[in-house]
Amino acid sequence: MVEIELTKGYYALIDKEDYHLIVGSSWHYCNGYAVSTPRLNENKKFMHRVILGLEDKTLVVDHINGNKLDN
Repeated sequence: MVEIELTKGYYALIDKEDYHLIVGSSWHYCNGYAVSTPRLNENKKFMHRVILGLEDKTLVVDHINGNKLDN
């Protein structure tokens, strides 16, 4: 498990195997979630959706343990 520092003193949790998927982006805390800080002409991305490779926003992702920062 790896902790990713977010804003406002929060940390997101991810598996070591998924680190390569989120490295290089800036992440912040937003309404309970880890969200990327968008660059010019980009939309924000939710960390759990990036890790799962989900672009389709109609698919619902469940944080089974209830912790939205556990990805």
